[in-house]
Amino acid sequence: MFTIRIKGKYIVPAAALVLVLSVMLYSAAARAVSLRELELAQQSQNLDEYIHLLRDLYPNPEDATRELYNSAMDDAGGGGGQQRNMVYIFPRMSWQSPISGGQENLLVRGVTKYELLLEHFPDTVWAVHALQQLGHAYYDLGDFTKAESFFLASIAENGDAESSHSLARLYLGRGEYRVALDIAEESLARQPDHLALDMMLIRGQALLALGEWDEAEKVFRAIWQKAQEDFERFPEDEDEGAPARNTNHWTDTANLYLEQLSRLQSGGGSGSVTGRVTLGGSDFSGVRVYLVDTTLDRPYFGTAEVDTLRQVVTNEEGRFIFNEVAPGTYAFGVAVRISDVEGYTLREQSNFEVIPGKNTNQTLAFLPNAATRHPLGGEVFDNEVEFRWDAVEGAASYDIHVTAMWPGENRMSSVGSVLQSGITANRVVINLEEELQKARFYPSYGHSDGYLQPLPVLGQIFRGGEFAWSVSAYDADRKKFSDSTGYGRFVAEEELPVFRIQGELTEADRLLITGDYEGAVAAYEASVAANPDDTHSLLMLARIHHFGVRYDERDLSRAADYYERLIAVEDTPEARKVLAGVRADLGRHEEAYSLYRGLIGTRLEGWDTHYSLAKTEFLLGRSADALQSVKQAVEMEHGQYARAWPVALALVMGEEEQALVFARQVDGGEHYADLLADFMQAGYRVPEPFRQAMADGDYTKARRSLGETEHDQFLSILLQYLEHNSQALEQPISNMQPGTLKNLLRKMFGS
Repeated sequence: MFTIRIKGKYIVPAAALVLVLSVMLYSAAARAVSLRELELAQQSQNLDEYIHLLRDLYPNPEDATRELYNSAMDDAGGGGGQQRNMVYIFPRMSWQSPISGGQENLLVRGVTKYELLLEHFPDTVWAVHALQQLGHAYYDLGDFTKAESFFLASIAENGDAESSHSLARLYLGRGEYRVALDIAEESLARQPDHLALDMMLIRGQALLALGEWDEAEKVFRAIWQKAQEDFERFPEDEDEGAPARNTNHWTDTANLYLEQLSRLQSGGGSGSVTGRVTLGGSDFSGVRVYLVDTTLDRPYFGTAEVDTLRQVVTNEEGRFIFNEVAPGTYAFGVAVRISDVEGYTLREQSNFEVIPGKNTNQTLAFLPNAATRHPLGGEVFDNEVEFRWDAVEGAASYDIHVTAMWPGENRMSSVGSVLQSGITANRVVINLEEELQKARFYPSYGHSDGYLQPLPVLGQIFRGGEFAWSVSAYDADRKKFSDSTGYGRFVAEEELPVFRIQGELTEADRLLITGDYEGAVAAYEASVAANPDDTHSLLMLARIHHFGVRYDERDLSRAADYYERLIAVEDTPEARKVLAGVRADLGRHEEAYSLYRGLIGTRLEGWDTHYSLAKTEFLLGRSADALQSVKQAVEMEHGQYARAWPVALALVMGEEEQALVFARQVDGGEHYADLLADFMQAGYRVPEPFRQAMADGDYTKARRSLGETEHDQFLSILLQYLEHNSQALEQPISNMQPGTLKNLLRKMFGS
């Protein structure tokens, strides 16, 4: 215990200080209570009480309105035209907008506060700002009618360019092209430097849809020029590559539309595309449908890319229409609210042709998901596991997919793979011992965001692991039309399609799973030192060095050494196949060739073995042998996944007819088979010196024999692809003049 003594002359100041502190503490406590009451009124939706408490807490009306606006902004996230809880389904991939249901509830709460502000403080500057934010919020929520009214009110109050842009996008989606055009032109005239490129894009899209092609061409050429000018002036201090990326985004977008206009102006006019979207057979309104020009074959994997596409929203009957469409090959992308399609899967679509003067009609059908029945809830299996699911009407075959799950709460891995395909019944029994032997070597990839993901290193399935499973249903043409996962759903723990495999992870495995790669490698090496025949540790060391903790850190020589030591203890076709791939990557092609040849007649003699053999033969200068091997690969089951490589090989060998046969067999070939036929009809032929050098396997001589013509550039790019796959092809293809050859390369290689 201690005592504080204050001399007499300090008693009055000290008492005053205590009084001030007491008042401050009381005021702070009272304010904390008021804030808590305000929060409770907000949570209980007692709006009158909320406003009353707000006025008490902030007696100055300016402070009250600012606080209410900022609170609404915090809840609503500031708006911005990104619809909430959406799933985007495109030909190559699907993704979800990164917003959860909880955040959507916050958005609704933010809307309530904005509307309170308009009701109680209508004459403030914050009310004007709230009009724009309400437009964005209702757009994000998918209520386009209310969004339209608030955007119009915002524009009437202050001519806001952001509201004008969002409103013009809304009208474009409804097919009201003339209205969208007028809004864009008015905004550009009123605020020429605010959202100029976005407004120019809307103007060009509207003119294109209205059939005013010459004017649209001027706009898209102006976008290209303005992007170059605008982003050249931007500093690169904060993000060194940002100006170049922004410039490329806008120039690529402009070039996409300019190429479409070129086809319109030279191809005998335009066609149209109509369609209907259904959900379980019923009309599906409010679906955003995107028109994807696969003639150009650009990848779309984010909202920034898809926002540049032509798009419409389905009406009450689920119908949509695109007018003034350039001749070519197209596909659809769609964006829908996740909650609207829970329990459904979009049937996989084939690409379709648009022909001048004709209409193409398509149906986009969301069908019920397949239902998994067994195993569920994490059942444990040792020797075999039976998978069962409800039969899907119209299914010719099924695939089972598995995904290793992380221990703990956030368990799902980012890497899933097919465990078994081509199943013709709605059940299958898997022998775990057999699958575990093969699964150790798969998947053959394992990076995410540049770093090695631990679970795939352990294998597709492994003892001591927990796995989610799903089933996909395919029609007779191997088009997926249903699966068990859909686009997001919530189920009880006991209903989760999850199973476990009996067994224990090693200490090194546990270190690997936690991301302690250095510790895991040391532990695996210690195990091998203690037991040189430890096949599990040998394989783990081989795979870690094969993949690399980062891809550019992989050590293929050490990986090859560990694979060779593994084969010395346990010689399996799977190990030999992986070693062959590593030796090929190291440039040891004769050794790789010998290993691939040794797989013929084993259980791994599939299309990919003959495909790998063909690529190795080509790199050894045996181009004629490579052509024969890849023919065999393409004709085998799943040989279509050889994709463009056989086509490219046949073209450089001067075997144009064979190239067309390949294009009609391989995956993706349907996108460019007609272009290849046009190429052949145009009379392109491989020059004799080039053809002879290719036949002799002298690729350097073949390249030197080429000149500067477009066809010579075409052959040079094909040869580069065959020697180095698809690395660094984008720039040389971009440098080519628009036309059949450039389009053919883009379709083949997806650049």
